[in-house]
Amino acid sequence: MASSNTQTRQIALQLVQTELTARGGVIIRRHDNLWTVSNVRTKKEFLVQIRGAAGTNPWLHLGSRLHLRPFFILVSVRVDKRGRFFIFSPDEMTLELGQAKMTHTPNDTTDGFGIDRALPYENRWGTLPLP
Repeated sequence: MASSNTQTRQIALQLVQTELTARGGVIIRRHDNLWTVSNVRTKKEFLVQIRGAAGTNPWLHLGSRLHLRPFFILVSVRVDKRGRFFIFSPDEMTLELGQAKMTHTPNDTTDGFGIDRALPYENRWGTLPLP
């Protein structure tokens, strides 16, 4: 049986695939934790990091791929298997991670944040380079 973390990741990916398809995007490749998405109209490709968290749990370890400048889609997976989507540009994620780090205790090396910091980015699908 898959762990709850694995199930949350799988549900998040399925939810994002559905949303991207409805908006003219398609996932074409996976690179570790990054996904290449193609705009079906222009064929322009871009990287996306998709991260799921159950309920209001925080998203952690977000900064490891910032040098590749991916867009971020964070998904809060609800008990009913529906999701809330938070979409960040690479610059927005860099800014939010920096601000979150300033609020952490000195011994906390976590690079992530909770849903409260993500709320302004909810359903911002226009951030992605899609039709």
